[in-house]
Amino acid sequence: MKEGKRFRISKRPRRFGMIICFLRWAAITITLGTLLWSGCHLHSEKDGKKGGSQVAGITETKSTEETRIEEAAVEYLTQRKHWKRAEYRLEYKGTTEDKRFAVVWAIYLRDETNPMPGSGQSVALHVDRNKYRVVEELGWQ
Repeated sequence: MKEGKRFRISKRPRRFGMIICFLRWAAITITLGTLLWSGCHLHSEKDGKKGGSQVAGITETKSTEETRIEEAAVEYLTQRKHWKRAEYRLEYKGTTEDKRFAVVWAIYLRDETNPMPGSGQSVALHVDRNKYRVVEELGWQ
């Protein structure tokens, strides 16, 4: 046998092996993705959560309490600040240390482009978790 040549056992072209490898990888990826998505979907149904959106196959759900807290914040901002729903976004930040109030940030969209921090209209709201109403409004510092 000459020095420069390789001996090949298979007479199939090398591309065929690469195609088979790719198809195996694709099948495994699709299977795992389907299993993960169905697992997330089943998990959210068991928790009794409603609503939410689906991004990249993962279901983002909101609990009933979070939905009611968000509704209370929207009602407060509409009545007191006269903000339209398209002018701000809400971020649920959890609860206070004593777990009595939920903290919701109402971020006025024009504030995100404001060059000076703290000079905008955005506020942090404390929502009573029992009565579902805003009890305190804190301005950004």
